[in-house]
Amino acid sequence: MIMTYFFFMMKYIINYRKVLIMEHCECCANCKHCLAIPRNNKYNDVDYLCLITGYFISSLYIDRKRIRRFTFGGKELLCKYENKRG
Repeated sequence: MIMTYFFFMMKYIINYRKVLIMEHCECCANCKHCLAIPRNNKYNDVDYLCLITGYFISSLYIDRKRIRRFTFGGKELLCKYENKRG
């Protein structure tokens, strides 16, 4: 019972942290060019695709100014971030 409550609270804190990050930084989660594609498996996984570059995105909640994305060949992908709200 205690472990269940602990895991519930950890999941709540992580989700709350993601919401705070999403509201205050320019990350791919806020970009209107980011497309969420469900995998339709039993885990309800979601893949995120950048429509500008055509590549799938990992580390979705990291500020785009702190991370650079590269192709498999080493070419840097240019980000054309636009906020979903704006």
